[in-house]
Amino acid sequence: MTEWWERKDLHYRDGALIFAGRQVDDLARQFGTPAFFYDGRRLTANVER
Repeated sequence: MTEWWERKDLHYRDGALIFAGRQVDDLARQFGTPAFFYDGRRLTANVER
């Protein structure tokens, strides 16, 4: 079942939260927490609409 917040660039796969093709837990280890992550492709698409 798809959750209300899921989209192509934000979803669960095999029990891991995936954002923009990266596992969020890996991003958190790399950059620390709390953190905000942005997908440049999504930002560009939003600006272009």
